[in-house]
Amino acid sequence: MFYKTTLFWLLTLGLVSMTPAYANISADTLTEEQDKQALSVDQSAEAEQNQSSTYRLPDALKRILVPGISVSQQFSAQSGLTGWVLSREDNHTLVYTTADGKTLITGTLLDHKGNNLSEFYTKRYLPEADFALLAQAYSIAQKSELQERKAKSQGAGGSDNSVLYVFFDPNCPYCQFAWQALEVYQQQGAEIRWIPVAYLQPDSRIKATALLQSEQPEHSLRAVMMQQEILPIPEEGIGIESEQALSFNMQLMKRFALQGTPAFVWLDSEQQLQSYSGMPKLATFAEMTGQKEQPQKAPELARFR
Repeated sequence: MFYKTTLFWLLTLGLVSMTPAYANISADTLTEEQDKQALSVDQSAEAEQNQSSTYRLPDALKRILVPGISVSQQFSAQSGLTGWVLSREDNHTLVYTTADGKTLITGTLLDHKGNNLSEFYTKRYLPEADFALLAQAYSIAQKSELQERKAKSQGAGGSDNSVLYVFFDPNCPYCQFAWQALEVYQQQGAEIRWIPVAYLQPDSRIKATALLQSEQPEHSLRAVMMQQEILPIPEEGIGIESEQALSFNMQLMKRFALQGTPAFVWLDSEQQLQSYSGMPKLATFAEMTGQKEQPQKAPELARFR
């Protein structure tokens, strides 16, 4: 019963298969051969699925299913594993079972080269989220004077399509690198909205709450990213509203199949949704913001060139 309750709670919050790391691992690193293999097993699984409207569920999976959670898809994963898409309303997650059906695996799958298979499978099998959902996130908007003038010129009907959304944990050092790299783009007019989540360290939730409750959130964000000061613990503690805000942000992170922080979501020049988990190469920030590549002078960013 404990396992059923736990899975139900994790699926509700969208936490299953979240990786507690900030390593620069992306599904884009999968080799072309791996992609072809995945497509081949995908087609095979789809053919099997078309032959029957029901799934033969292994015992390990049957034991954790509760009313409200359904199996919406089955697919073949690497190393003989079977992947399952579990759904509850608009929340979806992946779990895996071994060939004998006796063991259930949740969390992030990495292959022998460190490639993040879970992110690859998530993007392939889970429904793509709507970019407009990100406007509902509890975020901290980072705007320059140039961006303010641009917003005024667009008027009330201005579009959010040029916004870059960044999920971050206050204790994530790679998020601090991303903030430094993006600052020059922000000064050139890019609008960046930072969405706090909390899972890396025990005090991540306290720091994220302090940011959300700050009277000057942009100033507090800069202080955290530049490691200039330690945010004070909110006198009123972590209230239910802050808990709900952080849980909602985590749900969004899961909806967009993001694995770890920093994680970026944006629309490209053709208005197609793009995302990236981890600290990218510096040139990628130009693509994310739709600007020309800007020079980076901070010596600590040199390794990301």
